[in-house]
Amino acid sequence: MKRIYLWLIPLSFVWPIIHLIIFYYQFQKLPPNGIIEAVAFLPFGLLAAFIFLFAWDRSSDQRQKWLSVLGYLLAAPFAFIGSLGGGLLNIYIGPLLFGSIPLGIGTFLGYYVGKYLSRQPVTD
Repeated sequence: MKRIYLWLIPLSFVWPIIHLIIFYYQFQKLPPNGIIEAVAFLPFGLLAAFIFLFAWDRSSDQRQKWLSVLGYLLAAPFAFIGSLGGGLLNIYIGPLLFGSIPLGIGTFLGYYVGKYLSRQPVTD
C-alpha cells in the first residue's frame, strides 16, 4: 500500500464534518443526534477520499494534480446537494451514489484535462 493512502481514513471524515458545519451554520445548533446521524455520510466520505487520493496519486506532474483538485472543488457543491438529496432516497446508499458521482466526474475531468495539457509543450 502506498503511503498516500494512509490519508484515506482522516479524509473520510471531511464530508460528515462539512455536513455538521453547514447544519450548525444554518440552525445555530447541532442536530440532536448529530454525530450519530453524520455517520450516514461516512461511506460517501470514504469513497470521496479514495477518488481524490487515486487521482492525486496517478497524476504525473503538478499541473495535473492541481487540476484534479480544481475539478474536485468545483464538483463539491453538486456533491453536497446530491448527498443531502440522496439521503431522502436511502440514508446510506443515497449519499454514496448521488454525492460520489459528481465528485468522480469533476475530479477525473480535471485529471484528464491535466493529462492532456501535460502532453502539450510549454511555450513562452
